[in-house]
Amino acid sequence: MRHARFVFLNGCKSEALAEALVAKGVDDVICWSTLAHDEPARVMAECVWERLVAGDSVATAFKEGVKKVLTSLTRLVGDRYEPTYAFSDPETTPYDADGDLTGKLPDGRMAAGVAGHLCR
Repeated sequence: MRHARFVFLNGCKSEALAEALVAKGVDDVICWSTLAHDEPARVMAECVWERLVAGDSVATAFKEGVKKVLTSLTRLVGDRYEPTYAFSDPETTPYDADGDLTGKLPDGRMAAGVAGHLCR
C-alpha cells in the first residue's frame, strides 16, 4: 500500500498526530509540540518547502527552517541585531494583567513554540 512520505503539520500542539502518522508509516513529519507563534511558523514552513523543492532532505530542510527563524526574524538591541524568537514553549511565559500569556521570555525574545521533526 502506498503512503505519504512527508507531512508538515504547521499547527499548534500537533505532535501527537505526528507520532500517529509516523506509527502508520509516514517517513517524516514536521510538527509543533507546543503552541506556535504565527510568524515563525510561516517562516519555518516557507523555508522548509523551499529547501525541499531545491532537493534537500527533510532533516536538512528542517534544520534550515530553524536557522531561518533565528536569523531572519531579528530585533535591534543596542547596536546589534538579535533573534526576535527562541524555540521555547509560549505556555511557560508570564501572564499579563488580563491573565493572557505574554509569550515574552526573560531575555526579551518571544517564544516561537517548539518545532520537531519526527521520522521512522
